[in-house]
Amino acid sequence: RAIWRVGHATYPSKPRVSATLAGEILRGELQVETSLIRRASRAYVTAHDPDREGEPVLRSTVVAVEGGRAEFELLLPRAPGRCLVRASAFNFLRQRSELAEVTVSQAS
Repeated sequence: RAIWRVGHATYPSKPRVSATLAGEILRGELQVETSLIRRASRAYVTAHDPDREGEPVLRSTVVAVEGGRAEFELLLPRAPGRCLVRASAFNFLRQRSELAEVTVSQAS
């Protein structure tokens, strides 16, 4: 249990993700709180179709996190009415944060 606590102390924090959907283009940013021992170096972002069974992945990307912030842009294979965005942050030890989710609709 003590080893888990020490290891857990170095996991990246859960990111905060925001995004906009305009046609087939999904743009967004994420922010991750950082400290001396809780730093994220990369984030994995996936775009899903929440209106289809199993929420299939439409596109995914890995982005660099610098200064606790990262931006992403995905060209989706089609223009969905809504898009579920999931993101998690990783550190150099390959420890993964909790998953963050946000659902966005087409911009009007």
